[in-house]
Amino acid sequence: MNNILTRYGILLAFALLIVSVGVANVQARVIVYEKEKFYSVRGETGVQIFLNLLKSSTKVSNSNHAIASTEIKFDIKNIKGLASRRNCKVSNVDVIVSLVYTYPKWRGYNRAGLKAKKNWDKFMREVRKHERKHGRIAVDAAHKIERGFKRGRGKVAKKCSDWGQSITRKVGPLIARHHKRQVQFDKREHNRYSRVTRSIIALIKSK
Repeated sequence: MNNILTRYGILLAFALLIVSVGVANVQARVIVYEKEKFYSVRGETGVQIFLNLLKSSTKVSNSNHAIASTEIKFDIKNIKGLASRRNCKVSNVDVIVSLVYTYPKWRGYNRAGLKAKKNWDKFMREVRKHERKHGRIAVDAAHKIERGFKRGRGKVAKKCSDWGQSITRKVGPLIARHHKRQVQFDKREHNRYSRVTRSIIALIKSK
């Protein structure tokens, strides 16, 4: 059961600094965009639904038979630089997090019995909760990335040429930690006692 639950995908669009020296009276931001997509699942009994989930889930992922997924994309935009007498630093950066959640949609829901509907609804609540947690982890990482950009420093004496390296040293480990958190979260969720697993088992037993 562990390899058929949910997954996340990460697409990183990471822009190095293009220095724009001057005073910028703006505020750094984390901007979040969210979207939901669905793929069709058919079947009347829990077993039929589950088998169709496995077959149809290739539309979500080509690996691990993902039932649902969260695609995460980070974009860095609107970078503004500020130079003092000695240092170059970021005065503004927008970190944009795009989250695309993909879920199954059961086409036989309206014709199903009350028990099957109840188990499907519980299953979907747990799946949505799982994927939304992936999204919250990503947004938390975006705030840390934004702060990492603002902590970067370059030297005016070097014409700010060392600025990008400073940013990379601070932001690179944050991205690595974000990935580790996502993997650790999935490991906790992909065990036989998790709420998601129990909801799948209940769905399979539906008549």
